[in-house]
Amino acid sequence: MRAPQDLLKLPYSFTQLPPLTSQEFIDAARNRGGQLQVDDLQAFHRLKLLVPLLRVQRDGRAVASLARRRDRWSPHAGRAKPNTRDDLIEAHQNDRLCDPVSEPFVGRSRLARTAYGVTYQSSEYLYSHHQLLTVPTLRQLKVFLSYQQPDARAPHLHQRAFWDLLVRPRLSTIASLIIALSALDPLHYPDLTGTLRSNQREQYDQWRQRLRPRSLIRWLGVSPEWLKQHGAWLLHQGDTIDPMGDWHRLIREADPRSWGSLKADARSALDHRLAAEILLSHYDLLVEAGAAAALPTRTGRERTQFDSRLKPRGHVERVLTEFGLSPQPRLVLVVEGATELLLFPRLMAHFGIRVDREFIAVEDREGVTKNLDPLLAYAVAPPTELDGDGRYLRPLRPLTRLLVVSDAEGPMATTRQREQRRQIWIERVMRTFPREHRTAEVRDSIARLIFIDTWRQRGGSFEFAHFTNPQLGRALASIDHRTRQPALADRISRLRGLRDQHASINDAITWGSKIDLADALWPTLLAKIKRAERQGTLDRIPIVRVLDRATDLANELPRGSVVIPLTRASSSPLTG
Repeated sequence: MRAPQDLLKLPYSFTQLPPLTSQEFIDAARNRGGQLQVDDLQAFHRLKLLVPLLRVQRDGRAVASLARRRDRWSPHAGRAKPNTRDDLIEAHQNDRLCDPVSEPFVGRSRLARTAYGVTYQSSEYLYSHHQLLTVPTLRQLKVFLSYQQPDARAPHLHQRAFWDLLVRPRLSTIASLIIALSALDPLHYPDLTGTLRSNQREQYDQWRQRLRPRSLIRWLGVSPEWLKQHGAWLLHQGDTIDPMGDWHRLIREADPRSWGSLKADARSALDHRLAAEILLSHYDLLVEAGAAAALPTRTGRERTQFDSRLKPRGHVERVLTEFGLSPQPRLVLVVEGATELLLFPRLMAHFGIRVDREFIAVEDREGVTKNLDPLLAYAVAPPTELDGDGRYLRPLRPLTRLLVVSDAEGPMATTRQREQRRQIWIERVMRTFPREHRTAEVRDSIARLIFIDTWRQRGGSFEFAHFTNPQLGRALASIDHRTRQPALADRISRLRGLRDQHASINDAITWGSKIDLADALWPTLLAKIKRAERQGTLDRIPIVRVLDRATDLANELPRGSVVIPLTRASSSPLTG
């Protein structure tokens, strides 16, 4: 394997993970649950359990010159972090870059220098970001670690650290990965973490195209099989320490910018999966180039050692569904206008029914003739995938039902017309499936998702179905703020004529809006409901009856573990 200095010879225009100073490593380890001190790092270094990636000698003459001038920058002399690619190349060219593996340990106290009253470290140890993979192991070992001050002299691991025989190979394996990970992360880390700025994308893609996957692994002196085996090993280590279990599937679908909020072992598990993904992403490039065999893929429910890869699968809806987190409504309740849109949520709150859209989403159709095809295609038509044995379709998100509540008028006037309209909607959803999946059994399942209801069996609007003419007249008078307005008797007479003609309440609103009217009618409706609660006659109130049906439909189907049978022999429609 290459020496750390050799990484600077690669023609890299992009570096994503600069080395960490000792203090930066300690801070990053603390975020991963490892409470380490500088002397702890020195003790692990002495024991060769964690050897830094590089040692950079500072230019003592430059530090002394700056300190001697005693200008405003002199207090900062010797404190700059020499960890950028340019810093490292400059140090290498001037023979100030060393490999700690090939030299004796040098403690911090021996590296301390003073120039014109300024104290600084003549050398800085740098750690690879990927060496944070050791944090879970170092955290276990620290309780058995003892040493003498200063510079962690005579470090010793207590004999109770009986797993030392297992710990050393684990740390040794991680050490063997650092050069390869550092060489490969500029090629893959930006895409994995979304850290590449948009104005760099074209330049980055051109740079990557000039690098040949096979040439790089030859330079590293490893084989494609080495990448595969160590990628699988890292995934296994991440799975072992991850306290989140299967929740990692949700993490990988999340915005990578949110990963930084993970702490302790969850963050370390992410480190392992990121490192594995760097190796396996390069392996994927070799597969595309015909230099390696494809990784095994999961078939049915049989797992593979690569199932916990961090690479997003693009199945956010399916993962949210399986964890019960999908925002997809259980039921879309489509009402004809603003009156119902205002009153339904109030009624739901009165009865203690959830008013969030994930349970029942109330939508305004804005009229009985409004086309519902876009809503059907978006909300009801379920995206599916063929289940393992080819007998079922598995929805990738929770199934959403549709309940359309309509005035019994126009194209919805009769029971036959309403059923014809329902069949048209079912057919619209069926057209979203591939032709080979449009079976009679799938149609039966879709039919269990779409329903139509009315306030009355014949004619009449919502307002006429729920309120008497005097109630409507008083409500209309309360929203009419004109100085001169019709007498209440005239309003009631006008309403009586509209009711007999099965006309719309809109013809009676001469001032204000339907929303104003709905707000004025709410106290009357609430009083009627409370009275019916005492008398046990709630089922006689149309809006309550419809809400009961909507609630039953929303609760009937489970959120996950539902399949749609493709053939009659498979099972009944919408099998759990």
